[in-house]
Amino acid sequence: MHLLDNPIRSEALLAKTLDVEHRFYASSAEPLRHKELMAIAGRRGDLDLIEAFHDHSLGYAESGGSLDLRREIARLYGANISADNIVVFPGAQTGMTLTAQALLHAGDHTIVVTPSYQSIAEGAKLAGSEVTRVSLSPDDGWQPDLAAVAAAIKANTRYLAFNDPHNPSGALMSLATRQAHAPMTDEQDMRI
Repeated sequence: MHLLDNPIRSEALLAKTLDVEHRFYASSAEPLRHKELMAIAGRRGDLDLIEAFHDHSLGYAESGGSLDLRREIARLYGANISADNIVVFPGAQTGMTLTAQALLHAGDHTIVVTPSYQSIAEGAKLAGSEVTRVSLSPDDGWQPDLAAVAAAIKANTRYLAFNDPHNPSGALMSLATRQAHAPMTDEQDMRI
């Protein structure tokens, strides 16, 4: 089975890659053991982090993410963004699904480039949206065909889902593609 023939991750396909040293297709980094994480923090002299780890409660976290993390993320965006504007998800799937639920309604239309995370299309479907897939090709360096995307836009299109860097290929959308994409969505009035 070729990856493009089945966009849903299969356990049989994953089992073939368990002994691969670097799995670039994975959605997450390889996990560290607590001992390894503490050793890295110790080598860096980050004793406050080690102390915070030892004093950390294993109870329920805040639903929007811990306040300290949200504050640090908000600092990246300047004075106009506060921790109250940030929501942290426990993984991409939750974020994608909740984003679709927040933006879409029954009868809306979504365009998803494919192959991609299954959750992008499934979250839109869960919200009641019709989904049109626009295929990417390795022959084009996994760059979106913006003419195909534009052709897929309907009067009720409310959600255009690109994932960048692209998963599973790892390709980055080119600057030219990004620049060409921005005015296309503005012209189509894709606002909420």
